Amino acid sequence: MTEQDSSSIQFSKAELLRRIHSANTELDALIQTLDQDELDRPGSEGWSVKDHLIHLAVWERGIASHLQHQDRYAVMGVRELIDQNPDADEINEHIYHQHTHLSAEEAKRILSEAHQRLLRVLESLSEAELQMPYSAYLPEGVQPANPTPVWHYIVGNSNGHYEEHNQYIRKLLDEIRGK
Repeated sequence: MTEQDSSSIQFSKAELLRRIHSANTELDALIQTLDQDELDRPGSEGWSVKDHLIHLAVWERGIASHLQHQDRYAVMGVRELIDQNPDADEINEHIYHQHTHLSAEEAKRILSEAHQRLLRVLESLSEAELQMPYSAYLPEGVQPANPTPVWHYIVGNSNGHYEEHNQYIRKLLDEIRGK
């Protein structure tokens, strides 16, 4: 997950949804071209394409849960780890180990479900709600201050994250294809 610098994005709900759709379409088009071996074979860094897909799904499911005032880290299965104040790499490694047993088909299905859930949640929110601070969506009783508009986190856990992993997947495919 990256909470990438999204300051260059001019915000509107329509533009956010357009970018999310575009990034998802690009990733989906790439994934549809892969055979089973390309989906399952890990590269030198240890992750396979299916591992990238489940990683995206878990983070996307997390932000959708957050937008519904749920504990995103509990939904992601990393609550106990978060309480230990890990860095992003430790969280991602934990997610990897939780899901590495899944098949490529399961990873694709889970990603599709997480993506559809996020879209449904986003459709239910107004532009004003998407401009609200991240901390406004925390579950009741949890109030660390975070004034950054929540849409920055949506970008970092949806289209921005897809774009980032699209590059990782292309690099991985070049490696396993011997290019």
